[in-house]
Amino acid sequence: MVRTAFRSSAIAALGFASLFVGCQSLGDQQLVDASTRAPVAKPLAPPEFKSGLRIPSDETFHLGGGQRGAFSAEILNLGSTDVRLSARAEDGSVSEVTLIEPGDYILARLNPGDQALLRNMSRGRQARLDVWVRGDSNLGMFYTDNELPNPGGYDND
Repeated sequence: MVRTAFRSSAIAALGFASLFVGCQSLGDQQLVDASTRAPVAKPLAPPEFKSGLRIPSDETFHLGGGQRGAFSAEILNLGSTDVRLSARAEDGSVSEVTLIEPGDYILARLNPGDQALLRNMSRGRQARLDVWVRGDSNLGMFYTDNELPNPGGYDND
């Protein structure tokens, strides 16, 4: 079920070209590659959009999908619940990318047409994220009930 839908030219285009994950707080601002854990530099360009995103319990926030350009998103988990980041390609296939634990700071880069799925892993707590987007600024955004399988189970709350 889609709860809210909108498109913003203030948000950049997301296609999963690569994903970087950092388990550091924003104060440290050290990002590392999700698969190799090698440090990567924080983007220098100012974001087109910054959001204080809230995801209700047991819901997924969809960012992008069908856009013409690529975009990147820095995501800082400010809350007390895990958020699973997945990528949906234009062909509809979904791949699990990483688990964003409280305090984690990640950088995701997506290909044109791809969609980022941010899934609140809690059944009882709202997820709180800060998101900075750079790149194509015409992204669709909406919430749905969690429909994807939950490989790690839910938070116990």
